[in-house]
Amino acid sequence: MSGADEIAVTYALELKAAGHSTGVLLVHPPGKNDQFAARLRRGGVSLDTLASTAFSASLAAGRKLAIRAMRACAPANGLIRSNSRKLVFDLLQRYHGACCEYLRLTTPDLIHVITPDPGAVMLIRAAHQTGIPVIYQEVGIPFHPLGFEEVYERFVSVLPLCTDVAVLSPRLAQELRRAVPQLAPASVLPLISQGHNGALAPSRASEHVAFGFAARLEHLKGPLG
Repeated sequence: MSGADEIAVTYALELKAAGHSTGVLLVHPPGKNDQFAARLRRGGVSLDTLASTAFSASLAAGRKLAIRAMRACAPANGLIRSNSRKLVFDLLQRYHGACCEYLRLTTPDLIHVITPDPGAVMLIRAAHQTGIPVIYQEVGIPFHPLGFEEVYERFVSVLPLCTDVAVLSPRLAQELRRAVPQLAPASVLPLISQGHNGALAPSRASEHVAFGFAARLEHLKGPLG
């Protein structure tokens, strides 16, 4: 279960409930029993994918093979991981044309991206090419985990193509400015929702407001941000 998935689904459902025309675009098709896809369908939110089921299955099999290779040959872990990520990145960029065509047909007013992965790199480039505004929202501290330097280098390279970059708090805006000084100052867009886990929030018996944090307690999640 991904926090980013939960954020995307919650945003889509609440925008739809507010009367907006909302859709979710995935690179890979969801699994048969994917709870997030089921919630989107129940909420009347369109869900489209770019890659075929066969391509996604092949990619998943390749990842499993790479993991086995790393377990069998620990000294080569770094090389295997780097080559695997480059291969995945190159494969996903092949969907750039299909993504541009999809955006031209659906003509969205705005694209909201919240995950810094190879698919997001392709989507941001496609949105820029088709002239559609795109917002990237950083939902943690803008630093890559150890071993993901090359992934973030590719992602940061497309951030200037975004119409706006948003973060969760003023402190995180400062951190992003320090980590990626070439970007314009980020906007602050907190995660505010009237529901949780697909259900309505319970009524409160008092006027007090409670704030919670549901994630791993680690620096990259920004629990003190």
